[in-house]
Amino acid sequence: MRCLALVIMIGLSDATLLRAQTLPSNVDVMLGAQDVLHIADMITTSFVLTHGREVGAIEGNPLLKPFSDHPGLLAAVSGAVDVVQVVVIKRIERKHQRWALVWSAALVGLEVWATTNNIVAAGRVHQRLVAAGR
Repeated sequence: MRCLALVIMIGLSDATLLRAQTLPSNVDVMLGAQDVLHIADMITTSFVLTHGREVGAIEGNPLLKPFSDHPGLLAAVSGAVDVVQVVVIKRIERKHQRWALVWSAALVGLEVWATTNNIVAAGRVHQRLVAAGR
Protein backbone atom coordinates (compact mmCIF):
# COMPACT_ATOMS: atom_id res chain seq x y z
CA MET A 1 0.00 0.00 0.00
CA ARG A 2 2.86 2.39 0.81
CA CYS A 3 4.44 1.70 -2.57
CA LEU A 4 1.18 2.54 -4.32
CA ALA A 5 0.89 5.79 -2.34
CA LEU A 6 4.49 6.64 -3.21
CA VAL A 7 3.91 5.96 -6.92
CA ILE A 8 0.77 8.13 -6.91
CA MET A 9 2.59 10.90 -5.06
CA ILE A 10 5.53 10.85 -7.52
CA GLY A 11 3.12 10.74 -10.46
CA LEU A 12 1.18 13.75 -9.22
CA SER A 13 4.29 15.74 -8.38
CA ASP A 14 5.66 15.15 -11.90
CA ALA A 15 2.39 16.30 -13.44
CA THR A 16 2.47 19.43 -11.30
CA LEU A 17 6.05 20.14 -12.34
CA LEU A 18 5.19 19.66 -16.00
CA ARG A 19 2.32 22.14 -15.75
CA ALA A 20 4.58 24.65 -14.01
CA GLN A 21 7.06 24.69 -16.90
CA THR A 22 6.40 27.25 -19.56
CA LEU A 23 6.81 26.66 -23.23
CA PRO A 24 8.85 29.10 -25.28
CA SER A 25 6.83 31.81 -26.97
CA ASN A 26 6.58 32.09 -30.75
CA VAL A 27 8.98 35.02 -30.50
CA ASP A 28 11.48 32.83 -28.62
CA VAL A 29 11.26 30.18 -31.34
CA MET A 30 11.77 32.79 -34.06
CA LEU A 31 14.71 34.35 -32.24
CA GLY A 32 16.27 30.91 -31.77
CA ALA A 33 15.93 30.21 -35.48
CA GLN A 34 17.34 33.64 -36.26
CA ASP A 35 20.35 32.98 -34.03
CA VAL A 36 21.12 29.71 -35.82
CA LEU A 37 20.73 31.42 -39.19
CA HIS A 38 22.92 34.30 -38.03
CA ILE A 39 25.70 31.84 -37.23
CA ALA A 40 25.32 30.31 -40.70
CA ASP A 41 25.40 33.83 -42.17
CA MET A 42 28.62 34.67 -40.34
CA ILE A 43 30.30 31.38 -41.32
CA THR A 44 29.40 31.78 -44.98
CA THR A 45 30.31 35.49 -44.96
CA SER A 46 33.68 34.68 -43.44
CA PHE A 47 34.32 32.00 -46.04
CA VAL A 48 33.42 34.24 -48.97
CA LEU A 49 35.42 37.21 -47.69
CA THR A 50 38.44 35.09 -46.79
CA HIS A 51 38.61 33.11 -50.03
CA GLY A 52 36.97 35.46 -52.49
CA ARG A 53 38.76 38.79 -52.16
CA GLU A 54 40.98 38.14 -55.16
CA VAL A 55 37.94 37.39 -57.33
CA GLY A 56 35.95 40.44 -56.23
CA ALA A 57 33.95 39.31 -53.19
CA ILE A 58 32.85 42.21 -50.96
CA GLU A 59 30.63 42.68 -47.94
CA GLY A 60 27.21 43.83 -49.14
CA ASN A 61 25.92 45.28 -45.86
CA PRO A 62 26.94 48.95 -45.78
CA LEU A 63 26.94 48.97 -41.96
CA LEU A 64 29.35 46.03 -41.79
CA LYS A 65 31.48 46.92 -44.82
CA PRO A 66 34.10 48.85 -42.72
CA PHE A 67 34.83 45.59 -40.85
CA SER A 68 35.03 43.34 -43.92
CA ASP A 69 38.84 43.17 -43.91
CA HIS A 70 38.65 41.37 -40.56
CA PRO A 71 36.01 38.60 -40.67
CA GLY A 72 36.33 37.93 -36.93
CA LEU A 73 35.66 41.57 -36.09
CA LEU A 74 32.82 41.65 -38.60
CA ALA A 75 31.23 38.63 -36.90
CA ALA A 76 31.69 40.23 -33.47
CA VAL A 77 30.08 43.52 -34.52
CA SER A 78 27.26 41.73 -36.31
CA GLY A 79 26.75 39.50 -33.27
CA ALA A 80 26.62 42.54 -30.97
CA VAL A 81 23.95 44.13 -33.17
CA ASP A 82 22.07 40.83 -33.08
CA VAL A 83 22.18 40.71 -29.28
CA VAL A 84 20.87 44.28 -29.02
CA GLN A 85 17.99 43.42 -31.35
CA VAL A 86 17.09 40.35 -29.30
CA VAL A 87 17.08 42.38 -26.07
CA VAL A 88 14.87 45.06 -27.62
CA ILE A 89 12.48 42.50 -29.13
CA LYS A 90 12.14 40.68 -25.80
CA ARG A 91 11.36 43.97 -24.06
CA ILE A 92 8.79 44.89 -26.70
CA GLU A 93 7.23 41.43 -26.44
CA ARG A 94 5.94 42.16 -22.93
CA LYS A 95 3.48 44.77 -24.18
CA HIS A 96 3.37 44.28 -27.96
CA GLN A 97 3.56 40.57 -28.73
CA ARG A 98 2.50 40.95 -32.36
CA TRP A 99 5.15 43.58 -33.15
CA ALA A 100 7.80 41.44 -31.49
CA LEU A 101 6.69 38.45 -33.54
CA VAL A 102 6.69 40.48 -36.78
CA TRP A 103 10.16 41.88 -36.04
CA SER A 104 11.59 38.48 -35.15
CA ALA A 105 10.01 36.91 -38.26
CA ALA A 106 11.53 39.69 -40.39
CA LEU A 107 14.95 38.93 -38.90
CA VAL A 108 14.53 35.24 -39.78
CA GLY A 109 13.63 36.21 -43.34
CA LEU A 110 16.62 38.53 -43.57
CA GLU A 111 19.00 35.84 -42.31
CA VAL A 112 17.56 33.26 -44.73
CA TRP A 113 18.14 35.71 -47.58
CA ALA A 114 21.66 36.64 -46.40
CA THR A 115 22.74 33.04 -45.90
CA THR A 116 21.30 31.95 -49.25
CA ASN A 117 23.06 34.86 -50.93
CA ASN A 118 26.34 33.89 -49.23
CA ILE A 119 26.01 30.27 -50.35
CA VAL A 120 25.48 31.39 -53.95
CA ALA A 121 28.46 33.77 -53.62
CA ALA A 122 30.60 30.94 -52.22
CA GLY A 123 29.74 28.86 -55.27
CA ARG A 124 30.76 31.70 -57.58
CA VAL A 125 34.00 32.23 -55.65
CA HIS A 126 34.80 28.53 -55.95
CA GLN A 127 34.07 28.54 -59.71
CA ARG A 128 36.25 31.59 -60.30
CA LEU A 129 39.11 30.17 -58.27
CA VAL A 130 38.94 26.87 -60.17
CA ALA A 131 38.81 28.74 -63.49
CA ALA A 132 41.86 30.77 -62.43
CA GLY A 133 43.70 27.55 -61.57
CA ARG A 134 43.88 28.17 -57.82
